[in-house]
Amino acid sequence: MASQDKHPISADEAHAEKIARIAVFFMNSSAPVPSSRVYELFYPGQAPATARKNFGRDRKTLDSAGVYLQEVSVPSVNEKCWQVDECRSYAAGAELGALEAMALNLACQPLLADEGFVFGDELRFALAKIDRNFGAADRAVQTRTCAESKAAKVVVECMGSHQAVAVSYRDARGRASERTFLPYGSFSCRGHGYVVGDCIQEDGSKATRTLRLDRIERAKATQEDFEVPAGFDINEHVKLPFQIGPTVCRAVFAAGEGGLPNAARVHGEVRVEDGRETWSVEASSIEDAACWAVAEGLVPVFPPELVGAWKSTLEGAIRGE
Repeated sequence: MASQDKHPISADEAHAEKIARIAVFFMNSSAPVPSSRVYELFYPGQAPATARKNFGRDRKTLDSAGVYLQEVSVPSVNEKCWQVDECRSYAAGAELGALEAMALNLACQPLLADEGFVFGDELRFALAKIDRNFGAADRAVQTRTCAESKAAKVVVECMGSHQAVAVSYRDARGRASERTFLPYGSFSCRGHGYVVGDCIQEDGSKATRTLRLDRIERAKATQEDFEVPAGFDINEHVKLPFQIGPTVCRAVFAAGEGGLPNAARVHGEVRVEDGRETWSVEASSIEDAACWAVAEGLVPVFPPELVGAWKSTLEGAIRGE
């Protein structure tokens, strides 16, 4: 049988393929790309003026597809450079509100208690993912997301390569500081990422600190390598959703039908009195602790303010408020 030639692609298909290649190239680029490099890769053989015109046309096509390129200046490069505008190109995730998440959790409780429901474990895992939505909004100082994402990426990369990193950090009170940081491990809580490690003090000593990634304004890898301490365990540093900020009370919870949560193994203190298992742990927010107790099926017993907030949260969620 005679072989059949492949159907030639149309001019529109060829242009669409090139647009896709340009988009993938820029999304995978770790640094701004000079115009001459763009022309060399995607407009070979064209005069500079023609390549510049065609690149401008293709940028408009990329804009319509949701991939925005922005012109940037690079001190060491004597021509225009381009990179993806992350703020405009990459959509942020949508989240349930606190009461919506709480109502969903309560509505699913009968299924979780039903031994005949075969997807109980999957549902429990899915509900656990929305725990971070429970509680009042974080009052932390807000900074620019795009700048944070780049700095956070540097810190995370240094954590993987065991390199010290010089960071500019702004705390919850808005105070800025410069520090050399040794990132050992990270965790997430209430939609924010945190990194744990040692800060190098002026006298050369080390102090363990937990930094919130979106408060790191600038970060630069250094030439200094480090080793993670042998006894370091990230679980000992993970914060619970109601432990963000200064401690306001010692919360005491009684175990529900499902027992105490896994967090009780590494946080706080567990006691058994008169056959009743209770767990006491530091809390930074009464409201957040109340919401978390509902999500985990715990019953607060102290302090009275926590018990009252827990009851109000339950009543409000049931009414759909």
